[in-house]
Amino acid sequence: MKKRIIIISIWVTLILGLIVLVYLMGKRHNEKKCSKVEIKINYKDDNYFVTVDDIKAMINKKDDSIVGKPLSNINISEIEKKISASPYILQTDVYSTVEGVIKINAIQRKPIARIINKFNLSYYIDEEGMLMPLSPKYVARVIIANGDINDLYSPFIKLKVDSGKTTDSLVKKTAVYKIYMLSKFIDADEFWKAQIGQIYFSESGDIELIPLLGDNRIIFGDISDIKEKFANLKAFYEKGLSELGWNYYKTINIKFKNQIVCSKK
Repeated sequence: MKKRIIIISIWVTLILGLIVLVYLMGKRHNEKKCSKVEIKINYKDDNYFVTVDDIKAMINKKDDSIVGKPLSNINISEIEKKISASPYILQTDVYSTVEGVIKINAIQRKPIARIINKFNLSYYIDEEGMLMPLSPKYVARVIIANGDINDLYSPFIKLKVDSGKTTDSLVKKTAVYKIYMLSKFIDADEFWKAQIGQIYFSESGDIELIPLLGDNRIIFGDISDIKEKFANLKAFYEKGLSELGWNYYKTINIKFKNQIVCSKK
């Protein structure tokens, strides 16, 4: 019985000692001053909407840096909120090290299309289906979508899209949804990314694709059977246009299932 009491006492002492040690280490860490701030941005592509200096401006008050301040006075979660509030930032992770370094890791959103609506208002849509405003400092080199597009920009619009399987019929009817589905497919395929430069919404309701090479239009129709339509078009490119040339046809119509109808110039 005494042996058991001794063992329990030893364990209680060890646990209490560990709690005190953790408390002292945490207290010492909080009393430590911020020695520097390290910022890393994952751009995911060659577009640069946000710079390290931009993030520094977000977390520092005018002429007042967080460097030199006690870590206990630095609100990590508030810093994350400020950075994440940027419409160009997808994700932010902020933490402090035992050396007093504040580390900030941010992931920039990746735009996949620039939309110019019928009111000549322009904005981006990213690979997550989130709308992004234009940047006053940087222009992304992405596919252009324009024409008979009514949708306006809102920072609160995120398309509820899961690989195109959304059941929201209202979302599926919007032009931005159709642009998202098309541009996401094109962006994921190096061949089509090098071929297609523009998505055009005609007044007739058809979606047209404008190639970067040649002087023709591809009548795509709606966004049904995207994969199948592009597969048929690629086969036509490889067999038909390789012999006749890029400028032989005025339009290439692939809107009908398993059919390609062309009109000559």
